[in-house]
Parts: sequence; C-alpha cells; structure tokens
Amino acid sequence: MITGALDPVAKSAPSASVKAKKNRRTTPDGFPVHSFETLLAELSTQARVTYRLEDCDMRFDKLTTPTPLQQKAFDLLGV
Repeated sequence: MITGALDPVAKSAPSASVKAKKNRRTTPDGFPVHSFETLLAELSTQARVTYRLEDCDMRFDKLTTPTPLQQKAFDLLGV
C-alpha cells in the first residue's frame, strides 16, 4: 500500500496564491473571484444593440461597452 506524498491519488495541497485568493476573495488585479458559472453570468451582460432608422430604412449594430472585468476576460481570451 502506498501512503503519503507517493500516493498518486492523494489530494493535493492548495498553493499559497490559491489560499490568498480564497481569503481575500479577489484576484491580484482586484477583481472578485468567480466560479465558471458566475463569470459566464457576468459576461452574458455584454449585449449587441441594433438601431434602426425608419426614415431611411437603415440599421446598424453597436456592442455595449464592456465592464473592466469583461474587458479583462476578453483580453485573456483574445477576443
């Protein structure tokens, strides 16, 4: 039987940065720590608004201005 640090299925210990994030509940950039679900909820508020001018039957789209958190996520994703 394998025990201790040599056990391949033993739980790993969290790193110091993970412990600090959990205690502060913020990232080093000052953003709140999110789960995948809450981050998707935050990103889902980004919207495309379609404007239509009736007089000339013209339409155009505009994206809403991203929040600083959304912009950081988009930058990290390269979009």
